[in-house]
Amino acid sequence: MIFSKSRRHARELALRVLYESEYGDRPAAEILTEAFTEVPQVTAGVVEPSLLYNPDDDGYWTQLEYGFNPELERYTEELVYGVQNQQARINELIQDHLHDYELDRLAAMDRIVMQIATFELLYVPYISPFITINEAIEIAKKFSSVESGKFVNGVLGNLYKVTEKHHWDPKMGEAEPEVYVAPVVKEELVEEVVDADSQEGKNARRFGWVLKSELMPEPTPE
Repeated sequence: MIFSKSRRHARELALRVLYESEYGDRPAAEILTEAFTEVPQVTAGVVEPSLLYNPDDDGYWTQLEYGFNPELERYTEELVYGVQNQQARINELIQDHLHDYELDRLAAMDRIVMQIATFELLYVPYISPFITINEAIEIAKKFSSVESGKFVNGVLGNLYKVTEKHHWDPKMGEAEPEVYVAPVVKEELVEEVVDADSQEGKNARRFGWVLKSELMPEPTPE
């Protein structure tokens, strides 16, 4: 399993919370509480995989094999509440750098990714704008599409030039923390019988489990 030290995971969780808050019409604080319950805390030993909602994947949860420490929890909260509290300014700035597009017509994931990145560019002085933009591109590609990554790159690449980070001094910021991979503890395999064509079978494939029927060749008729 992975013990996260990377803000990437905080950004991804902030994306989930903001999406669910907007489209599920639920308070962000409530969703954050649930999320931090689902996301294992990094204390010692091996953590179990947490889950992230992927709205472009038929509404299924996707496994994320990492845990959060208190610092990442605080950063997730900073992103979520920051985007919500500064949304008017953030949206205006993004709209100013959209050509032939309206902000409210953008794909939801693309818009929220850019809102998070714009918050970082405006209000998080210790993170390099190039890290912020690169992270936004990768997250957009992961949860939307490759074309979304290119689109986000074009918008943010121009937007950051009107922020105070346009003349970024590398000495001003911190390096983005790496991800530490903890030793894997072998667990005893547990077999469960499911129908390959059932919903359980489809979920099994979604989460990377291999069905016995996929390992055993079909019998040859005699």
